[in-house]
Amino acid sequence: FLGRKTNAYANDFPLRLVAERTKIPIPRIQTCSLLCDNPGVITQFMILEYVEGRTLSEVGLKTLSDEQRQHLYNQLACIYIQLRRLEFSSIGVLSCGPNGIDVCTRLISIGLNEQELEGLQPSCIHAGSRGRLVSASDYVCLLLNIAKNAFEKGKKSVYNEEDGNETLYNLHQFSQFTKETWLDHTLDNGPFVLAHGDLEPHNIMVNENMDIVALLDWEWSRVVPLQFFMPPTWLTYRGTDLLAFPSLYTRYVSELDNFRQAVKDQELKMYNGELLLSNEWTRVHENGGILVQAALDNWTEMDYFVARYLDHFLYRQKDLEGRIERFMEEDPTRRAIIERKTRDFVAYGLELKSLGITDAAVPASDVNMEMPCTWKQILSRFTLRRSSIVLVAGASYLIWKYAHRSLITR
Repeated sequence: FLGRKTNAYANDFPLRLVAERTKIPIPRIQTCSLLCDNPGVITQFMILEYVEGRTLSEVGLKTLSDEQRQHLYNQLACIYIQLRRLEFSSIGVLSCGPNGIDVCTRLISIGLNEQELEGLQPSCIHAGSRGRLVSASDYVCLLLNIAKNAFEKGKKSVYNEEDGNETLYNLHQFSQFTKETWLDHTLDNGPFVLAHGDLEPHNIMVNENMDIVALLDWEWSRVVPLQFFMPPTWLTYRGTDLLAFPSLYTRYVSELDNFRQAVKDQELKMYNGELLLSNEWTRVHENGGILVQAALDNWTEMDYFVARYLDHFLYRQKDLEGRIERFMEEDPTRRAIIERKTRDFVAYGLELKSLGITDAAVPASDVNMEMPCTWKQILSRFTLRRSSIVLVAGASYLIWKYAHRSLITR
C-alpha cells in the first residue's frame, strides 16, 4: 500500500533519475524529506517547482486541431523514446542502493494499491517470491497469482453462480492465453525499462501552444519487462474496458498508427537514424497485446478482455454456456469456489445493510442476488462524488456482466 507517508519516497528517486538522464520535462525538486522517525507525524514531504499550464485532461484531447494533435504526439513520442532507453537489470521500483539509484524488489501499481485498500493483501503474494525479479515470465506469473488471490479473497468478485462460473472461466482463459500466446519468451531476461505507471492526460501538463511542460506524479513508476512498456491507450478517448470491443480496438489501432509514425520520425531525428522503440512497437497491437498488458496491471479487466475480445476471435462467442459447463466439470473444486464466492457476496450485502451503508455495486433491494439486478436498480444508485468513484466502477462492471449475458442468451 502506497500511503501518504511514502508518496514523497516513491516520487523522489524516479524524478532524480529522469532529471539526470533524460530531457523529459518534469517539475524540479526544490526540497524534500524522506525521514520517517515519528509514526504519529508526517515527516515525509516534497516541494516541487511551480509549473504554469493546464493538464491535457482539462484542455480536452477532442478539442485539438490536427496540427495541435501532431505536435502533442511528437513530444509524447520523445518522452517514450527516452524512457525506453533507461534499462535496468531487474524488475521493481527505483530506490537508493550502494551504487546510486537502482531497482529494489518491491512492486507497486495503482491496481495493487487498490487491492491493498480492499484488504486483499497482494503484497503477501509478492512476499512469497524470493530474490530479485529478473524474469518476465516470473513477473507475469506473479501478476496472475495476484489476480487469482483478488478473485478468491474479494467479497464482491461475483454476484451469483452463473456470473461466478463465467468469471472463473474467463480468468482461466486469460491465464492460458497470456502464458502460451502473448508472452514473448525471447524477452524473458530483459530488457527491463522504466515506465511512468500513470501516463494519462491528467498527468500531462501543457501550455497554450500545446507544448508539454511537465509530466506529473511519478509515484507509480516502476521498471517493467519490455512487453509492459506500452503506448498510450487513451488516443481515442476510451478506456481499455471499451477498447476490448473488436470494432473499437480497430479504431484505436488506426490512431495508434499515427502515433507510431511520430515515434519513428522523432527517433530518427534523436538517434541519427537508429530505430529501437518504433521497431519494437510495430506489432505490439497484435492479439490484443495492449489490452493483455492493461489487464495484467488491473485484474478486473481480464474479464472484459476475454468476454469482449478473446472469446470473439477464438470461438466467435459460440457455445459459451457449453464451454463454461465443461470447464466447471473438469475440476470439482471450481464449483466449491463459486459456492463460497456467492455466499461471500450475500454476506457482504447483509453486512452493508446492517451497517446502514451502501455500495453502488450492491443494490440493497437485491442483497440475495438470486436474479440479476435491473438496469433501473443499478443506475438509481450511481453517484458522481469523488468518494464513490471506485464503487461506480464496480457497478459498471456488474452492468456489463448483466448486459453481456443477456446478449449471449438472445
